[in-house]
Amino acid sequence: MRSVLELNVGRKEVRFVYGDKDFILRKSRGMIYMIELLCHAWHQIDAGALARLTKYDGHCIIEISDANLSLTEDPEHGIPYCDKRTIHEIKMRLVALTEEYAEACVWNDLARAEDIRTEMDQLERYLSETFSPKRQIRMMPSAARRVQAAVNKALVRVIGQIAETDGDLAAHLRSSLHLGSRLVYTPGDLDILIRYCD
Repeated sequence: MRSVLELNVGRKEVRFVYGDKDFILRKSRGMIYMIELLCHAWHQIDAGALARLTKYDGHCIIEISDANLSLTEDPEHGIPYCDKRTIHEIKMRLVALTEEYAEACVWNDLARAEDIRTEMDQLERYLSETFSPKRQIRMMPSAARRVQAAVNKALVRVIGQIAETDGDLAAHLRSSLHLGSRLVYTPGDLDILIRYCD
């Protein structure tokens, strides 16, 4: 037997009616994302398209356009923290500083040795932050990756709020909402009725 979820979407709140449960949640950003996914069951939607949604107007339902169903940026590739030339220059500077440090120690110039050691520590710390444990240059997350993470977190947060009142509905949404860079809702045996109120 199919179950029915009724959503009454107001300006600031969303009322959920599911089985014998009737509860209201604040219309947060994550809630807006979830409603949009529920409205477009089976359609893969780019996380960036969801992130551009900020509100629902009761008189004009915002729609996801076909242009938003494709990625505009590859979220897997970011920007490297540093280029290879800079890494090479830092390593050469460390070699020079090691020689200067040894010389300062031989001449018992403790102040100069301390200054050199400070600079060496800073450069070594920079290199340790730049390289991953596999000794590859780390990549800064791309804008698309940051947007994807924010949208996914917002949806997980909303499902967590739903779980506090209705664990069954939250479990259905967890299994039916496929997160990532392209999100999709697969309804299964749940019928959804969405009404927009003033």
